[in-house]
Amino acid sequence: MIRRSTWVLVLVFAALVLLAWYLQQNRQQDQEAAAPAAELGNLLQVDAGEIQAVELRSAAGERVVLERSGEEWALVEPQAGPADPDRMTFALGRISALRLLAALENPPPPGDIGLEPAAYTLTVTLTGGTRHSARIGEVTPIQNGYYAAGQDGRVYVVSSPGVEEVLDLLRDPPYQPDPAAEAPETASTPEP
Repeated sequence: MIRRSTWVLVLVFAALVLLAWYLQQNRQQDQEAAAPAAELGNLLQVDAGEIQAVELRSAAGERVVLERSGEEWALVEPQAGPADPDRMTFALGRISALRLLAALENPPPPGDIGLEPAAYTLTVTLTGGTRHSARIGEVTPIQNGYYAAGQDGRVYVVSSPGVEEVLDLLRDPPYQPDPAAEAPETASTPEP
């Protein structure tokens, strides 16, 4: 005859086996769900070295336009002038690496998240004339990114730091510093 304590141990063992199986199933489902998020890539899917022009517009009417001529960048708008090469290199790297955090299957209405009308519109022109555009909306409620719509019409969440640095082009256009304005003034001393 089997003792009662043996039956209890058998039941506990069976419960542990079922729990382990259940947790394993959930882990596999989580990994399958996380895989597409890692494969999302970047918003515009462009190479920084191929960008020939950048236009960034706000819904308020602000606009900055930058164009490449050879290896030199120049601002066309808001005021024409040479662009700071270091800031342009940084900006182009950020534009080409606007990391997607999520693709929204059932996004809120575009008007509610700043995509209709778009709070910002970013357009880049590549070598050969191909243009890529994206609409950038409001910051997400948890402040980890911005809503954005790519050319494919899908709504995404884009990493906040990258978007902020791209929007800096509009807030503070990358004019090349004037060397004369940066040179320290030399004070003349009277001769004895």
